[in-house]
Amino acid sequence: MGVINIESPEHFLRELGNGPAVIDFWAQFCGPCKRIAPEYESLSNAYPNIKFFKCDTRGDGSEVADSHGIRALPTFVFYKGGKELREHRFEGADMTKLERVLSQIGRVETFTGAGNRLGGEEWQTPPPEAFNIPQAAEETFPNPIQVDPTKPRTKIQFRFHDGSKHVQEFNNDHHICDIFLYVGHRDGFSSNFILKSGFPPRLLEDTGETLEGAKLLNSQIVHQIVK
Repeated sequence: MGVINIESPEHFLRELGNGPAVIDFWAQFCGPCKRIAPEYESLSNAYPNIKFFKCDTRGDGSEVADSHGIRALPTFVFYKGGKELREHRFEGADMTKLERVLSQIGRVETFTGAGNRLGGEEWQTPPPEAFNIPQAAEETFPNPIQVDPTKPRTKIQFRFHDGSKHVQEFNNDHHICDIFLYVGHRDGFSSNFILKSGFPPRLLEDTGETLEGAKLLNSQIVHQIVK
């Protein structure tokens, strides 16, 4: 069926319909968003009865993203019957969770042939734990970073504005934008901030440069609130 790129709020409402649908809220600077894009495209072919949308939060889809209150990337939002299924919304590039939700909302009821009576399987509400966002061991916020254990890894120490410290593992080919995404989650996206690293401290820019390319492997990053 393919993926529909949202061009405007009017375009989205026109294409949505009443069937099951999913929206991938993403942006060009988001490393995890780019990594899962091919898999998301493949899923659109695997679930032909579900409409797949992509919404560029910094482009044509910015108004749709704002109306949905998107605070982290990627975020997946699900619809059925023209209404959002808010209990299924989640943040982070978790393809296992995405497929689990799609298999639930895309379940097709079938006719038994006896008049107009529907005879598909009875809807089974998935257990609450099926949709819990994984929590980092020592954190109380969702961790959006997906680390590939088969690829080179590095550990980065963060010193936050409140004095707390945390060590987070990344792949060497993660991008600086992944650092900003991680810190934004930790801070609840509640304030503007800057990040510095090295000595003398240098300001980090929210770019697509890899951690290895930016010489940030095994580094310390300082988080400061901007008022």
